[in-house]
Amino acid sequence: MVLAASVAVTTSYGEQGIKVYSVPKEIKKASTPDPHAIDPHATIGQPAVPAEGQESPVHWETPAGWKELPPTSLRVGNFLISKGDKKAEVSILPFPGKTGTELANVNRWRGEIGLEAVTEANGENVAVGDQQGKIYDLAGAESQTIAAILMRDDTSWFFKMRGDKTVVAANKAVFIEFLKTIHFHGKEAPAAVVVPAAQPVVSAAQEVVAEGNSSDPKWDLPTGWREKPASSMVFKTFSAGDAEQEAKIAVSVFPGDVGGPLANVNRWRGQLSLQPIQESELSKLTTSIDVIGGKATLVDMKGTDVKTGKPTRMIAAMVPHAERTWFYKLTGSEAAVAREKDAFLKFVQTVRY
Repeated sequence: MVLAASVAVTTSYGEQGIKVYSVPKEIKKASTPDPHAIDPHATIGQPAVPAEGQESPVHWETPAGWKELPPTSLRVGNFLISKGDKKAEVSILPFPGKTGTELANVNRWRGEIGLEAVTEANGENVAVGDQQGKIYDLAGAESQTIAAILMRDDTSWFFKMRGDKTVVAANKAVFIEFLKTIHFHGKEAPAAVVVPAAQPVVSAAQEVVAEGNSSDPKWDLPTGWREKPASSMVFKTFSAGDAEQEAKIAVSVFPGDVGGPLANVNRWRGQLSLQPIQESELSKLTTSIDVIGGKATLVDMKGTDVKTGKPTRMIAAMVPHAERTWFYKLTGSEAAVAREKDAFLKFVQTVRY
């Protein structure tokens, strides 16, 4: 989630030293005690708002020869390796919760470099700081990806080097040593990071699409819907109706299944002050609708918004596509959501990926 206030980036030991990201004191902790609670108009997977004065929980030592780039809204670590006209990028990306299965992540990375899907992930153990993660080495005809995954304190950490095959192969040992320098501080959600003002801001949702070399989806926008500025973790935001009966529509995308339908539904139920359900109850609360290229899982719930205290209705659709899940959410008062329901469903069914 990109916050309106910028995040201060402080550097110790110069460009090649350990990097520490801190949050200014004017950024306040979320009012809800649930560390995973998020904006009811965003999707799950959004980082929690950092506590006052909290610094990012990850530190590292930048290898010689790696150029450190400004962080983006999704990458808390961002590096460029060059050898002549050949290049590779290294990124550090955190996602709250378990982001897809091991095999789904591997097949997504394989697809990015033109490799076919496999039935086994075949990862190896690797040291990430003082913890153990999994590393995968995937080589295509011209490009290569070496990626490590570490699950820590309910956060999935991805460390990824991708680019020209000769550059990646030459830096494999350096990358493994780099992973050993990773140091985590405390048990906190990743701090949000924004690009410095001189850099173009790329939202985390846009970057998820770019990571998979995917183009933006196309859709038929219903009459009367107005596009509004989206947050970091939301791909697009729309509004319908006047201020008193406004309905809000959010489109988001995340790698993998972000925990699966049950986890998503229970997160949304929490936003509406509803108790979580069991797996056996899921089929009673969800339905399936046809969308272009497959099926979407739909849920329709009513409750009380945990932030505003107002009665709220939410209709959400989960659409798996190309090792990602697209989330479409309609929220507002009972009257506003009822008014926009048919338009919302038709909208979801027109999306072309």
